[in-house]
This record gives sequence, structure tokens and C-alpha cells, in this order.
Amino acid sequence: MAEADGFILKTSGKEELLEAPHKIANNSTYFSLALIPTISELIKKRPAACDKKNLLTEREIEILKLIVKEKTSEQIAQILNISKEIIDYTEPGY
Repeated sequence: MAEADGFILKTSGKEELLEAPHKIANNSTYFSLALIPTISELIKKRPAACDKKNLLTEREIEILKLIVKEKTSEQIAQILNISKEIIDYTEPGY
């Protein structure tokens, strides 16, 4: 699996194109805010039989909270005392 510290869309504006590499160069992560509606739609399209309370495990929620705080895979692994490969597998898009 490939690792990504950020993702921006081809249609991103100049500010985002400048901000993303700067954040990544400073050992942070950057994911385009324009992805939120797409992710939201994917969640809504899940089968109705799916228990909405269990869309994510507690561990996945912990990982996502740390991603939102712009922690790297290495930092998350250290904080949660798990391997970096688990983080890379859990992150959206993998």
C-alpha cells in the first residue's frame, strides 16, 4: 500500500496548492476540504441494513481524530502504541 500525507484535487485553488506542500513539508498532513461532500455521500449510500452506530470501530475513530489533528502515521502509531502499517491500512483511501 502506498502512503499519503496529503491529497488535493486537480481543481484546487492556488491557495490550497501552496498550503498543502507547506504543511506536508512541516511533518503534517493535508487533505482537501472539498473531499468532505464526497465522503459524506459515500457514507449515505451504505446499505440501510448497516448499523449506523457501528460504521467505524472505536479504534478507527481514534485514528481519524488524530488525523484531523494533523498527526502523521508515525505519530499516531506511537500515540496508540500500534504499528504504522495499521494506520496506513485504516486511513481513508487505502
